[in-house]
Amino acid sequence: MAATPIGMHITSRYYIKFVSGGILKGDVEAAQEEAAKAAAKAAGKKERQERKKDKKTRKEKNKKSSRSSRESSADGGKRKEKQKKPKVDETRGDRKDKRRLKRLLEKEMALLQMTPTEA
Repeated sequence: MAATPIGMHITSRYYIKFVSGGILKGDVEAAQEEAAKAAAKAAGKKERQERKKDKKTRKEKNKKSSRSSRESSADGGKRKEKQKKPKVDETRGDRKDKRRLKRLLEKEMALLQMTPTEA
């Protein structure tokens, strides 16, 4: 039946639906792949740790160089402490009044500049 064209047609219609499931791997190949993945992961982790160390050393170098430049400055390397402004709780009305007074002051200043001064 397989030798005739009709027989080939009958058998081929069943093989058309065949889908390849891939290549089956044995235990050895799977173990080798897992070992390779683990080695790559360990190498990546080691690289990240080295980059962190490098970053730390660069940071420390920058701190040392900035310290030495501050020490050699005229003020003896003392930093000026920033004075913190106390936070003021302003209400919406207070801010509105400030803006109104500011506009009024600007208008007055403009009028003073426009009028000639009498001496």
